[in-house]
Amino acid sequence: MRVTDCKIGVGSTYHLLKGFCKGGIQFKRDGHWGNIHRTTVYNGGGAASGGDMLRASDGIIPFQFEEAVRVGRCSECDFAHVVNEIELDMANSAQATRASPSGAQYRLRLLYKSHLRNESGADASYACLWCVHTGSTTRESDATVFLTPNDLLRHLAGHTQPLPDVPGVSVRYGPPPADSEPHDYDLHLAEPPAPALVPDSVAKLAMATASRDHYRRPGRGKLERPAKYSGDMLEFCKGACIVGVVFPEKWEGKWCLGRHDGLFGAFPAKTVEIREPQDAEIPAGSDSGMSVVTRWKWPPSNTAGAPWLAFGKGEVISNVQCLYSDYWCWSGTNKRGKTGVFPRSHIDLQTLKERGHAESAKQSKGRGLFSRRPVSSAGIESNSSGSVGSRASILY
Repeated sequence: MRVTDCKIGVGSTYHLLKGFCKGGIQFKRDGHWGNIHRTTVYNGGGAASGGDMLRASDGIIPFQFEEAVRVGRCSECDFAHVVNEIELDMANSAQATRASPSGAQYRLRLLYKSHLRNESGADASYACLWCVHTGSTTRESDATVFLTPNDLLRHLAGHTQPLPDVPGVSVRYGPPPADSEPHDYDLHLAEPPAPALVPDSVAKLAMATASRDHYRRPGRGKLERPAKYSGDMLEFCKGACIVGVVFPEKWEGKWCLGRHDGLFGAFPAKTVEIREPQDAEIPAGSDSGMSVVTRWKWPPSNTAGAPWLAFGKGEVISNVQCLYSDYWCWSGTNKRGKTGVFPRSHIDLQTLKERGHAESAKQSKGRGLFSRRPVSSAGIESNSSGSVGSRASILY
């Protein structure tokens, strides 16, 4: 089985976007507000929005056209907020405490410390100070960059508590201070983290890395979606980790379902690359005597040094093997004699048959590998050689 890896690697969104802004790092190190530059902006502010100020989810009204606004700007980039709000936070006023749908509360100073370099003003993004400090996320599918304050706070509300100590950042737990008391903290977590509800089956499904951004940008139209699909669309940035990836048959390999940062939804298959299996996930054994016909074309984008077996639609794959019959990756050999692994989703399970037998698994229902009768994970069989066992449940 796959070994969990929560490290924030060089291919993560955080590192692809060059990490925290130097101004935010200095702001955290030097004691809050000394390096904030006060200036006046016009024509709706642009950079004054600090990205989140244009988003209704943050409860801030956009500036009016031709309005002059005093803002406090980061010393290194265009990230900024209006001076009046900054002054309330500087005074440790209760009025400067901000709520979020997740229940976590925060001060404006948290956003200054958490922001990534911002060149456009309206597209602010953030990272988790605690994940970056430890070099790893809490869960494999956690985001490393967040596009709104609410996204960041939802992530923080799910962190294990207490959070690791990060120099220059203060966290309060439990009841809030009275309004008359100083509110001198960055983050307030009044409740313990809610448990992450992830189905056990996710451990047997594919993982993917986002090869491009897939999220709705402010002021633009809705994301494209599969026909007759009314569920949520999964949004993510390039470098994000998506777990529990499946290819529903009705979408013919063009769309996937998966989980990222605690959310579940659909996304185009072309926006991700399926991660190659770890060594422990690759079955090895003698000739299984089983063959199967491919359902869709499987063209992995990078086969150099990877164990992938590429194939077209309708090809016969022989010597089919797997760790478990419901596991996401199988291995086999194509007609050119090349052996490798491939996603189980891209083969037609009804065509699975033993060498020399004309009848397919569909015709030998109940006796072949894939019975439509569901069984528990305890009832799934696999022999020690890694060849296919006698029973399986169809997960999707």
